[in-house]
Amino acid sequence: MSTTLVLTATACLFAACMVYFFMEFRAHGERDKTLSNTLSLQATLAANTKKLKGYTRYQDYVAAGHQATAENARSLAVKVVREYVHVENLPKEKCKDGALVSLVLKYTVEYAIGVDLKPASFEVVATTAGIDIKTSRPGLIGLPVVKPVSHELAGVGVLLDEPGALKAIHEKFGDLALRYGAAVALEEPTRALCKLKMMEFLRDFLLAQAGVTHVPAISVVFK
Repeated sequence: MSTTLVLTATACLFAACMVYFFMEFRAHGERDKTLSNTLSLQATLAANTKKLKGYTRYQDYVAAGHQATAENARSLAVKVVREYVHVENLPKEKCKDGALVSLVLKYTVEYAIGVDLKPASFEVVATTAGIDIKTSRPGLIGLPVVKPVSHELAGVGVLLDEPGALKAIHEKFGDLALRYGAAVALEEPTRALCKLKMMEFLRDFLLAQAGVTHVPAISVVFK
């Protein structure tokens, strides 16, 4: 074999080796790139899956939210304060000389108003539109707190027993306050406050649970 053929063969072999190494290097680079892209897509998919799960995770805690709402019923009552002026016309026999006298009394009354949140008395339901709290209408919780503010006599007569008359009127007004409170509980602003307290409590509870990143609209439906 001549020197020229040897050199030619050597050159061809070298060229072939170079092409092989180049193709292998290129393929290795593409494999790395493909692997990197795959890992990136997997990470993105996992993040999106976690995010989407966070949007529906609240459904796992609806029952717990129902129980928590029942356990915190007392704190979900709303306080409503009203001022009243009560006028009581007194019979002549309670006044000197049979003169006509009226007592004008001012009161503040604090009502505690809420709904029946015993576990069996209301529902917390996940719907396609969000979450519904289905419960009874608001009503008085306990007795109103009645506080006399002031009183004055109207008329020209003088009471024979002013302390006794005041005590009798205070007792009478206590019963009136109960009747007034029943009406206050049905007022739209009062109902709105009761709804707001329940919705805020349930939303805060659900958002505090593990994995929950979103809570849908919450509605209160009075039966």
